[in-house]
Amino acid sequence: MDGYETFGHISPHFVHSPFYVYAYAFGGRLGERAYAVYEEGEPGFEDKYFDIVESRWVEDHKELLAPFGLDASDPAF
Repeated sequence: MDGYETFGHISPHFVHSPFYVYAYAFGGRLGERAYAVYEEGEPGFEDKYFDIVESRWVEDHKELLAPFGLDASDPAF
């Protein structure tokens, strides 16, 4: 792109891979909300959390969030 040569150092995936950093933002927000659920005393939180970590794969984020009563499409998320 014009002017790219003046940026100094920039990671190419910020420019050439649309939505690449979206996963970082989603992951950060997910961590914040999950911690809030933990602080609220969600029954069985630890077991649910470790079930997800041990599974190593989730089909989609809705499946990941469901045990915690979270919905990423909800503006309160």
